[in-house]
Amino acid sequence: MFSETSGRATNERGGADGRERRELPLTAAQLGIWHAQQLAPLSTAYQGGEYLEVAGPVDAARLEAAVRRTLEEAETLRVRVVDGPDGPRQVITPLGDWTLPVVDLRHEPDPRAVAERAMWERLRTPLDPGGEPLFGCVLFALAPDRFFWFHHYHHLVGDGFTVAAVARRVAELYTVAGTEGVAAGTPFPPLAGLVEADAAYRASEQFEADRAFWARELADAPAPASLSARPPAPPREKVRRGMSLEAPQLERLRDVAREAALPWPIAVLTAVAVYVQRMSGAGEVTLGVPVASRIGHAPQRTPGMMSNLLPLRLDLGPGLTVGEALRQVSRRLRAVLRHQRYRYEDLRREHGGPDALTPLFGPQVNIMSFAAELTFDGAPVAVHNLSIGPTDDFSVVVSVHPGGTGLRIELDGNADRYDEAEVAAHQQRLGHLLERLARADVDTPLGLLDITTPAERTRALAQAAPLPPAASPEARATLPGLFAHQARRTPYAAALTYGDTTLTYGELNARANQLAHRLIGHGAGPERLVAIALPRSLDQIVAILAVLKAGAAYVPLDPAAPAERLALILGDARPALLVTAAEVDAAVGAHTGDALPRLVVDAPQVRTAMAQEPATDPVVAALRPDCPAYVIYTSGSTGRPKGVVVTHRNVTRLFAAAAGHFAFGPRDVWTMFHSFAFDFSVWEMWGPLLHGGRLVVVPFDVSRSPEDFLDLLAEQQVTVLNQTPSAFYPLIQADRERPGRHLALRHVVFGGEALDLGRLEGWYDHRAEDTPVLSNMYGITETTVHVTHLGLDRATAARATGSLIGGPLGDLRVLVLDQALQPVPEGAVGEMYVTGPGLARGYLGRRGMTASRFVAAPFGRPGERMYRTGDLARRRADGSLAYLGRADDQVQIRGFRVEPGEIAAVLADLPDVAQAAVVPRTDRPGQTTLVAYVVPASGARPEVSALRAGAAAALPDYMVPGAFVTLPALPLTVNGKVDRAALPAPDPGAEVSGRRPRTEEETVLCDIVAELLHLERVGIDDDFFTLGGDSIVSIQLVGAARRAGLRFTTREVFRCRTVEALAAVAERGAAQGGDGDDGTGEVPATPVIRWLQERGGAIDRYHQVMTFTTPPGARHEELTAALQALLDGHDALRARLLDDGDGPWRLAVAPPGAVRAADRLRRVPLADADAPAEATAHAVRAAVDGLARAPERCCRRCGATRGTTGPGRWCWPSTTW
Repeated sequence: MFSETSGRATNERGGADGRERRELPLTAAQLGIWHAQQLAPLSTAYQGGEYLEVAGPVDAARLEAAVRRTLEEAETLRVRVVDGPDGPRQVITPLGDWTLPVVDLRHEPDPRAVAERAMWERLRTPLDPGGEPLFGCVLFALAPDRFFWFHHYHHLVGDGFTVAAVARRVAELYTVAGTEGVAAGTPFPPLAGLVEADAAYRASEQFEADRAFWARELADAPAPASLSARPPAPPREKVRRGMSLEAPQLERLRDVAREAALPWPIAVLTAVAVYVQRMSGAGEVTLGVPVASRIGHAPQRTPGMMSNLLPLRLDLGPGLTVGEALRQVSRRLRAVLRHQRYRYEDLRREHGGPDALTPLFGPQVNIMSFAAELTFDGAPVAVHNLSIGPTDDFSVVVSVHPGGTGLRIELDGNADRYDEAEVAAHQQRLGHLLERLARADVDTPLGLLDITTPAERTRALAQAAPLPPAASPEARATLPGLFAHQARRTPYAAALTYGDTTLTYGELNARANQLAHRLIGHGAGPERLVAIALPRSLDQIVAILAVLKAGAAYVPLDPAAPAERLALILGDARPALLVTAAEVDAAVGAHTGDALPRLVVDAPQVRTAMAQEPATDPVVAALRPDCPAYVIYTSGSTGRPKGVVVTHRNVTRLFAAAAGHFAFGPRDVWTMFHSFAFDFSVWEMWGPLLHGGRLVVVPFDVSRSPEDFLDLLAEQQVTVLNQTPSAFYPLIQADRERPGRHLALRHVVFGGEALDLGRLEGWYDHRAEDTPVLSNMYGITETTVHVTHLGLDRATAARATGSLIGGPLGDLRVLVLDQALQPVPEGAVGEMYVTGPGLARGYLGRRGMTASRFVAAPFGRPGERMYRTGDLARRRADGSLAYLGRADDQVQIRGFRVEPGEIAAVLADLPDVAQAAVVPRTDRPGQTTLVAYVVPASGARPEVSALRAGAAAALPDYMVPGAFVTLPALPLTVNGKVDRAALPAPDPGAEVSGRRPRTEEETVLCDIVAELLHLERVGIDDDFFTLGGDSIVSIQLVGAARRAGLRFTTREVFRCRTVEALAAVAERGAAQGGDGDDGTGEVPATPVIRWLQERGGAIDRYHQVMTFTTPPGARHEELTAALQALLDGHDALRARLLDDGDGPWRLAVAPPGAVRAADRLRRVPLADADAPAEATAHAVRAAVDGLARAPERCCRRCGATRGTTGPGRWCWPSTTW
């Protein structure tokens, strides 16, 4: 559209005025930007600009003279940045023969649109900091009395202060041109003063004081909240929406601020902070606040790059009043401004995350509180900001209308994190919140300031409206009543299988009836509890049915749990009776004594007595649908597990509500895979028994071996499989390694923990997506197993990020509310509350806890309750829910909800422990590990084995920490809380012994264990569980060993525990899996490629460009050899996309050597290191265009440039798939 070639200096060594160019070091601010630009040389994120709209005639020659004078005065406008042996330097070049570009648009039908399009084209064109001017300007003539003066900068040479100072100086010079008003001197000191002031600060005591302040300020900072659910991305393109706050609204905002004796910008900053905190659901927010960072005479007068970004931590909960919030924001802002010169780049290095994308703050708020009152020789000027700097996440830019008649608010979103509709929605909501704040007074609670628009609130309240009471027959029935009805209908149908034994419905009903009569004789009945401690067996199911037929509720006790924990549950539940087996009774009895009556079902005398009981259904008149059916205990934060009381109606309505998603029937075969102490088992058991199907009880050993479990699924022709994701992932691997099994599965239902949808690709790779149908169901014990349902398919699994859980079952409502119990808008984070007939009675014997979790429903019928789940979610545009994790410290381990506080309490009770803290860590992607940090008691030196044994004696295996770290003291934040960020990662090799393997079997197993536990090596007598193994990893160990030709069971892993012992019991056989494929030839497409095919459209611009520096003097042949080694070593770089036009896309991987580096590498020589970058940019664009013309190639070519003496630049364009 226009050219600025005339803006370059004509002489790099000496200008037309005879002056030599001068070099200076970079300031700390410039250095941070330079490094960022080097990482992304084609990025335009660090370019900014604005245009002055002049409502009057403009004399181009007069303006050119004003700009030329300003260029001479402001040295930063003539700076280029070059890299040298000692690092980057800024070179102040002579002005040379500069002229002002002028573009005449007076004959265009829409000159404003054409001008703005040209401006954006310039801002989106990459600049080479060492080869091109970093300041430029253009005059656009739109009409005889309408002109735009556009000026733009790279942030290496200018910040907001600079832009304003240059515009002010140009307007001043233009206005006084031809008069006596032009002073001979310059208002701008030399740039060297800015550099010296920066260096002096960084060597000062104030610099160290500022460092100490920020160390305290950020010591316990949580991860910053964002308005986007997408992962962080580098700043590139922006999505912008703007709005205006008119004068009356601004005046009302001023009034609110005046009531708190504060200026109006504090009110706007408060509104943004409240909005971000509400939308993100965070306990506190950290905003980015741009500051001038100019203290001292030279910095306050010298154009150049000095601005800084500061993190501003705020906690504006709904209980604060508007006045309290305003004062908190003002107080916190004043505190950080006192330390504003400490650079953001230093904060990133000292307090940032493990990579460059981990942010220090969320959205930025830039408030320019004073309007620039400019004129061009009397003609009024309006300033239009186009880009003020990079937008990593989200920016709110506020400027004042001329004359202070209102505000202009621009919302910029990083285009990789926000789309147009999302930014528009944020604009509407923030505008609504500002209106609400302007109408409030200082005593108004923040919780009353609604962020939802009226339309959003109407939709949210419709979703929260109570449903009519259920009218299904199941809602009026009990579980034993429904089962008895089924037994009468199909007495000879198979009902229950364990091992080689199968019971029909008639046989199962008769056995359960006989035990029920016996239980009634021992005092069992409605509103009473009977504990069951039986291993997986036919007797376990018979006992559950019998307790329910007797009218009582059962309390499941997993015999695999520590006896101490079972005794603790029995002491809390106080059941009327314990139904158990002789082997289990011997372990539990030592902790409970003889006070609790027992019925040992496998004792000969009990068997004889039960045989004499009637086989008819007992009549229990007092049994009602609202009587308790079971009490399942879950982890408690106080160190004491809590029992959840669930009724018959809760369970019967579950299957009625789920009927719309599943067609369960008498031909279905279900497995009872999970422990009956886990509420998923309720779904597994009653799914078949209420529909005439067959239930297969899975032996414990089989449940821990994916290969054996797959065999069981095939042998029993199971049609409905229920799995936690942790259990299903190893099943995918086992199924892939032995794909020949014929499975009859119709449904696979996930529940119990967050599902990583991306990990289902392995299943869909070799199984049809509709046989079986995969479903994800979210739920918790307190809401009766399942709350939501989401049907899955391959496309959903490939596209989704996070854990999608769908929508609520038909008789439930899921509300997503903020801390003030108000509905949050779509896309906002809130806590899930569940209403409807799935809610349990509450917690056994804990009225206070019940009242705190089962609360009044604000949008329901009088007396209706809702359960506060503690789980965070975001409602998507289609109404479905995305699960985001916990709002508290609770964590899910293998489907069980675990309170780390309970584990810490157990450890703190051990004699050698003074203090303990337990935190979940994800040091390895996709794997959450509980890590215990213990402070020894005085004089004690607890061993890890003793700590593990102490935890295992009181806690189930899923609650035993995977690692233990001993510390002299727990690190604390300034607020006295445990500083989680300061807790060290466990050393996985700390417990490794020195004994080396002696046999081939031991060598194989040592290698497998080391790989699974991410250790360099293990010794043959190292305890697998002490090193960090758990039951899930033990399954992987068994599978990996089997593939290597060694067979043993997971039970043997728990019993043997060491490589030495496992090698001794392992059976030797043929290795399984793997075909020795060298990775070449035709292979399936990656998930990203499949997604691209499914979404349709062109793929010719899915590229990325990496740029890095080559050593000085590197020869072309050396670079070619290095590239060849890279191509030969990485299969993906030799891959081509195969598309035959019909069917799924595939990849073809050429063998090493088939792709020649010489064909991919292009050398572009430059005259010297400071030359312009057009040749480089052209070469990169040509390489990218080559990929676009042949999108089937993963790597088209590389462009390398090299100066004659300095280092070179190597650019590598490649596809992103």
